[in-house]
Formats: sequence, C-alpha cells, structure tokens
Amino acid sequence: MKLYRRGIYCLLSIVLFALSVNAQEHQSLRGRVLDNDGETIVGAVVSCIELPDSTVVGYCVTSVDGVFQFSGLKEAYEKYLLEVSLIGYEKAYMKPISEEIVITLKESAIALEEVVVTASAPRLKQKPGKFIYKPRLSEVGDIDSYDILRYTPLITLENNSVCILGKGISTIYINGRKPIMDNTSLMEMLRSTPANQIENIEIIMSPNSSYRASTTGGIVNIVMKKNPNQGLTGSASVSGVCLGERVSPRATFYLGYSKNKLNASANLSYLYNDSQNETDATYNYADTFTDILNSTIQETSGHFLNGNINITYDFTKRSTVGASFHIGGSESNSNSTTKSSNYLNGILDKSSISVNETDNPFQRPKIGVVAYYNLKMDNNGSNLDLSANYSSSINTSLGKMEYANATNRNNLIPYSLFQQNSTVDSYGYEFKGYYSHYFDNDNNLTAGYDFNASHLSNDFIRNDFDGSGYIPNEAHSNHFIYEEKVNALYITYDKKWSDVLSTTLGVRAENTNIHGHQITSDEKFRRNYWNFFPKLSVLVDLADGDHSLALDLSRSIVRPFYNDLNPFKIWNSENTYTMGNIYIKPMIYNGVDLSYSFCGDYIIGASYNYGSDTFSEYTYSAEDNTTVSSVANFGHEQELSLYFNMDKIFFKGFWRMSFSAGTDYDITTGHIDGKDVGYKTWMSTAGIRNVFKISPKRSISATMSYNYYTPSRGVLKIGRHKHLLNVSLSKDFKFGGTLSIHALNLLNYKPSYHYNTDTYSYNIIPKTNNTSIQVRFTYKFGQSRVRGAKDRSETNHLERFKK
Repeated sequence: MKLYRRGIYCLLSIVLFALSVNAQEHQSLRGRVLDNDGETIVGAVVSCIELPDSTVVGYCVTSVDGVFQFSGLKEAYEKYLLEVSLIGYEKAYMKPISEEIVITLKESAIALEEVVVTASAPRLKQKPGKFIYKPRLSEVGDIDSYDILRYTPLITLENNSVCILGKGISTIYINGRKPIMDNTSLMEMLRSTPANQIENIEIIMSPNSSYRASTTGGIVNIVMKKNPNQGLTGSASVSGVCLGERVSPRATFYLGYSKNKLNASANLSYLYNDSQNETDATYNYADTFTDILNSTIQETSGHFLNGNINITYDFTKRSTVGASFHIGGSESNSNSTTKSSNYLNGILDKSSISVNETDNPFQRPKIGVVAYYNLKMDNNGSNLDLSANYSSSINTSLGKMEYANATNRNNLIPYSLFQQNSTVDSYGYEFKGYYSHYFDNDNNLTAGYDFNASHLSNDFIRNDFDGSGYIPNEAHSNHFIYEEKVNALYITYDKKWSDVLSTTLGVRAENTNIHGHQITSDEKFRRNYWNFFPKLSVLVDLADGDHSLALDLSRSIVRPFYNDLNPFKIWNSENTYTMGNIYIKPMIYNGVDLSYSFCGDYIIGASYNYGSDTFSEYTYSAEDNTTVSSVANFGHEQELSLYFNMDKIFFKGFWRMSFSAGTDYDITTGHIDGKDVGYKTWMSTAGIRNVFKISPKRSISATMSYNYYTPSRGVLKIGRHKHLLNVSLSKDFKFGGTLSIHALNLLNYKPSYHYNTDTYSYNIIPKTNNTSIQVRFTYKFGQSRVRGAKDRSETNHLERFKK
C-alpha cells in the first residue's frame, strides 16, 4: 500500500506544482488557426502587432493542434492586431475581440513555374499492406492517445482491445516496436499521452515478414513525434468513472522535453478500480435429470500504478540511440459468493454456498527495459538497427474458499474450507537485428534475425482445513514450468515499379522450441518445429491515391501458451473447474485480403482465411455433474469477411462522420471427444462515430458513437445481440484546461452466452448495470521556444486598423 500512497503523493505534487507555475503567467492572448474545412493548420506564422504604431511585439508558430499563444502582454487584447501567414493560404488579419479566438485561412493556388501548390491532402493514405492515418486533432479537441483510437478509421476500441475492421483483434506497436508491457499497462500509458504527440497511425492490414508470425489480426502502429519545439511540455488529467454505485478514480501525468539532439518523454498513471458484478449461470444435465443454478456476486477493488520513460539521442545525423523503461505495480482483492441450487427432476435437492476470497498482493514491480541503436548507412535511407529488451513480472494470488450447505441464507453449515495460493513468476528477453538497404528511393531489401525467449513458473498450492489448521493437499497442488524459445530469420523486398504499381514480397522462417514440466506429477513434454511464412502485398494506384487496389497474401501461427497447456485441475466453485491440455498443436492460418480505396474517404474490402488444427476453449460436462473448461484442437475453420469504411467531413468541419460495417461467414468443422462441434454462422457488425465541433470559437465539441454486433458464435458457445452507445461533451479553456463528460454503454449491454445440446446446456446471464459516466479534467502546461520567425508584416494592410 505504501507504494501507491507514495505514487499518489508524487503525482499530486507534480500536478500542483505545474498548476502553480502556470498561474503566475501574465495576461495572454490565445487562439487556434483552422482551414476552410475546420482542419487544424500546423506551422502557420502568427505575428502580434501593437496598435496604433504597428510595432511587432512577438512571433510564434502554430503547434501540432493549431494553437498559438502570446504571454506577458502589457496592453488589453483590443490594442493588438494578429497577422497569420502560411504558404498555400491567403494572409489573414484579425483584431481580437476576446482573449481566445479562432482564425480561418483560405486556400490559395500559387503558380510556381507552372506547378500549382495547394494545401489539400488525402485523409487516408494507402501503401502496400497498410493504411496511414494522420489524426485530425481539431475535430476531437484535447484528448489522449487512447481516445484518439476510437475515432481512427478502420479501428474499433472496446474493453482495452483494438480491432481492425475485417481483421479482428489486433496488436498495438509504438514507433514500430512492440511495447514491453502487458496490455493493461499499455492502455494506461496511452491514456496519459496527449494525442497531439502522435505523428500518424499505421493500420497494418497485412504485417510483412519483419513482424512475428504469431501476429494474428493486424497491427496498429502508433508513430510518435519527435518534439519539433525546444523546451518542456506536459499535461495532467484526473478523472472518475461511476459504474453502478462504484466510483473508480484515475490520474495521469505526461512530460515531454526536447533540446538539440535529445528527445525524452515520461508517463505516470494511477488507477483505483472498484467494481461489482452479479451473474446467474444455469447448467442442465438431461441424462441425469439434474439442473444447477449458480448465482454469483463478485466485488473487486485494486490499486494500479504505471510509469514509462522514453529517451532518444542523436549522436550524429546518421546515428541514434534510444531506450525505454517501464515499471508498474498493483495490488487488488476480490470477494465472490456463489449460491448453488441443485434440482433433481425439478425438485430442490441441495443448496450450497461457495465463498472465494482472493488477495493479489504487491510482490515486486513489473519492469520492462528496451534499448536500440540505429545507424544510417547512406543518403538513400539504408540503415542498420539493433535492439534488445528484457521484462519480468510476478503475480501472486492468495485464495481462500469455503463450501457450506445452506438450509437458508442465515443458516450455513461449512463442510469444506481450503486455500488456493498461486504464484506466476515470469521473465522474457528478446534480441532483434536487421539491415535495410535502399538501392534507390523506390527499391529496398531488408534482412533480419529475431530471437525471443519466455520463462514462466506457475506454483499452485492448496491447503485444506482439518478443523484446527491448514495442511498441504499434495493431490490438488502443482508446480508447472513453461519455457518457449523462437528463432527467426526473414527477408523482405519492397519495390515501386512505377507510379501505379508497388509490391512487398517476403518470407520468414521460425523455429519454435517449447518445454513444459509438471513438477508435481513429473510430466514433461517438448515441442520443436519449423514453420515458413511467405508474405506478398501488391498495391495498384490508379489515380494518384484517389483510387487504389490492394492484394495481400499472408500466413500466420497461433501457439498455445502455458495456461492452455497446464493439465492440472483448478477449481472455481464446487462444481466447476478449468484444466489445460498438453497435447495442443499450434494453429496455422493462411489468408488473402483484397481492398479498394477511393477518394481518400471510402474503403471496401474482402478477406478469406483458412485455419488448420484450430483449437479453442470449450465447456463440457464431466463426472458428478461438474462442468469443465478446457482447450482442444478440433478441426479447421474457414472465414469470409466483407467490410466497408467511410470517413467524411461535413459543413466545413462542423461534423465528422465515420461509418463502418462488416460481415463474416464462418464455417467450422471438427470433433471434440467424439462430438461434432462444427457449425456455420453469419456474424455482422455496423458502427457510426460522430464528432461535432459545436463552437470552434468557444472550443466546445461533442461525440456520439453507436456499434451493433449480431450474436457471436464459438465452439460450444453462442452470444447475443450487442448494442453499444456512447456520447461525450468537452470544453477547452483558454488557460490550457479541458473538461469532458462521457456517458458509456447507455443501452446497458451485458455480455451473456448460452449453448444447447440434447444432453447438456448452459445459460450465463450478467445482472449488473454496465452503464457508466466518466468526468475528466485535463490540463496542458509548458512553453516551447520557436526560432527563426521573420517579420512578415505589411504596413500598407494595417492602416485600416489604426483607428
């Protein structure tokens, strides 16, 4: 607990210090520069001219979100004139009527040696295997990097998972490298990073051979900016989420610093999570005429603290060294009570109560360290890149379970009391090196080597209460050790054959070595195998980016992990347990994707995937009317996906609308334990995301998103219709603050599942209200120096303001 108190005190001290420093600033004049479509203009030169003598008192350049600011002004704002200029736009003049203004520049076509220069650009650019999206921050206000993903074309973000339209759940990379932290810590880092630090977002539909073959779905690569300004910038935010009667506060802090050859950033986030879930689960065993109803109430609370530091330093114009460090820690506890009612031939036969108290204490910080070096070999872009990383974590769970007969809720007769303590100690390391040679700007060859290793030790100990104390239960205890090593070689060739045709061709070879040891029973297994993964991406640009066709062929692998392989039983309640399977084989997927993008706003695509040796989690009935969750290979699956995405701006930037829709036809065939588990099903989704600039002058914006999903289908698992509706309202203040209110899951979707056969069926229905309200305040601070601005004022245009 001391760890979190210190973290909170440190975070609050930093935020209060930043606020106090900024409060000492003198009178300021602040504004934003936009184009005719309401889009942010970056790099416009703004001159502040004092009237009536036309003295230029200062210059600045608009930031990445189009903002400019003059501080320390001696006169009232009515005494000044602002001049804004940028190549490709007509020069604009404005006499401020308030302390915060919006200036709109009109585009101009300038003939330079018969070349017409304009300021327009496609919204979504396409390259072989990927799309590149540049966030339009003027449309969504001062938000964080997590929220910007919600409004990125082709992407949906839900429950900390990122999905690419037509590709499913995908992986997030930062600057082309996979972050060395778990997914929860990654999302917290994005929440603490302002969106204006993002250069662009790459939606990689078909990862090339330089990426791991185990990368299924696609990749969302977030490319961060090197701070172009000189100085210190930062932001801090506090928020609270109200879900039901519980409130979960969060605080984040970000600092960015740039000076000469050094770029650095730091993130810090704290979350206190408090939640309650109620679920009813019904299991029917037709062959024994038995029905079991489990009603569960689970309460969870926990503290989570995460920090990140990123540094790059340019030794020379050709060589760069970088390092990232992640540290995180958590402690939480969970208490659940399950009331079980057993019915025989429809008559209540037995009632029992299962109580599970679980503590997850802080043991040691989760850490991750990565270092890399990049050397440019020539002026064409050839470069050598070397990197290494290491990560480690320990997760401890101390559980106490009690089973009791219940004649009524106030009369419990305990008959079983035991402890389940689990410690998962893990570490991993990786080395990567590649050389990319550019023969010219349109022709490059890359070859590389990857090695990564993972080690996990899962020590599960059960102690039974014998009436006077706890004694070890060796039969229900186990210690499982899992090791995985993957060596990979790859080569990829990129070629732009003409202004119309571009290709990427590559192949990757991976050797996988897996070793598992169940120490308690002395069971061992080894796997050693090679796989080859060819890749091909073809892009046909039909009209300078306005119309393009893309074809991608790929192959990938899904390997079972230690929790899928551990064969030991772990009880969740008196009549349910989970158990792994050491005989699982990896899944191999072969896929083809065809897409057509046009006018920079529309994308239509289709993909086909074939998976062999498919494995999945499934639930089945076992001895004594128990329900088991396990994993098994069962056959193969085929999936055909069709998708569409549209991104449009209306009414000169007032309304941005993104619409996406997709449908999947899934054919699954196979058997588990002699039972046919095959099925055919259609699954569809549609969503619309809207951003409204209600008042650019007053910096008020709103969002509304709605997503619909038809029932999902899995092996022995069927979902239900899903409706998600979210709205938000935000206001930017002239002192650098932003206040926003978010209402999430307004239609109160609750994930439920069911399945039916002649002999066995189940139905799981959550009862908790899942609608939540979030209130967040963000404050930006810091000032950057801008160099090199020249006097662009024209005296003859100023005379009319000297009155």
